[in-house]
Amino acid sequence: QRAISRLEERITAHVDAIVESARSREELAFGILVVASSLTILVGVLMAFYARRVVAPVALVTERARAVALGDLSARRVIDSGDEMGELSATFESMVEAISSAREKLLAAERLAAIGKMAAHVTHEVRNPLSSIGLNLELLQEELDETNAEARSLLRAIGQEVQRLSALSDQ
Repeated sequence: QRAISRLEERITAHVDAIVESARSREELAFGILVVASSLTILVGVLMAFYARRVVAPVALVTERARAVALGDLSARRVIDSGDEMGELSATFESMVEAISSAREKLLAAERLAAIGKMAAHVTHEVRNPLSSIGLNLELLQEELDETNAEARSLLRAIGQEVQRLSALSDQ
């Protein structure tokens, strides 16, 4: 019975040692789990801040593209980040500047075209009566006899003014 008692004490002591070892390993594993979880959360938070920092210029360029699509071609500050986003921003702003310049040139060309059409219309409207006046003047000169020098002088003066106005409308 004593041998069984000693054996039982040794087994109990051995089991207690194994349980104590398992408990310490469990505490160590739990500590490692807490540290690993904390590091994972910390890395996740840092990555979120980094991603936000990286994505912020994309949002600015996207916002600028929307403004340009709505017609805002005013000059804006270029994102100076020294990376691809900075280069994209600079390229985008130079494209906006080129569009603005082309739009101004187009407006100027349209204005000149409108002025040209108006000038052509005015010239047409002036030349028609001048032609009629010139033809009637020739008819009057043919009908007028040679004795009326004063009337002929007046008709010549009128004829010269009609020719001057015709030449001016040609120019």
